[in-house]
Amino acid sequence: FEVDQRAIKKFKESIQDERCLLVEKAVGNYDGFSSFYVCSGTNPGLPHYGDWDQSSSIKKPKTHLQRHGWCLFNETRTVPITKLDSWIETHGIGLIDLIWADVQGAEKELIEGARGTLNNKTKYFYTEYSDTETYEGALNIQQTQALLPAFELVGVFENNILLKNKSVPI
Repeated sequence: FEVDQRAIKKFKESIQDERCLLVEKAVGNYDGFSSFYVCSGTNPGLPHYGDWDQSSSIKKPKTHLQRHGWCLFNETRTVPITKLDSWIETHGIGLIDLIWADVQGAEKELIEGARGTLNNKTKYFYTEYSDTETYEGALNIQQTQALLPAFELVGVFENNILLKNKSVPI
């Protein structure tokens, strides 16, 4: 799932595998359209990367602006958005080994729109967390775990956590 046109272009230029499906939608807690805060700028630690496309989000940036002053959010677009539960049901997806969610502060929205998928079909869930509310409403570890009572914490990796579903057989 991706809605940033720059990232979509990179994907299409580098992935030529029929087993990979790119869904050009954001994921959240409803089906329809959402505001999308588009990032830009040059990361001084990665100047060769060019225009930064790794911080855009359906959530408005908050402390991100202070922590990464070079990263700008000067544009807002309207993008299609879907609940993961809706997409999974429509496409008849069964058991899922791993969901790796990098949704830039929209973890709560993703979880709310994926309750059935996460609770009943997903073995592992890997996602970001924020102790400083990088984006408005971003979850910390405890808040994420409270939304996912069927999951137990397996590990913490910088600003990411790996959770295991206790109710889906491994």
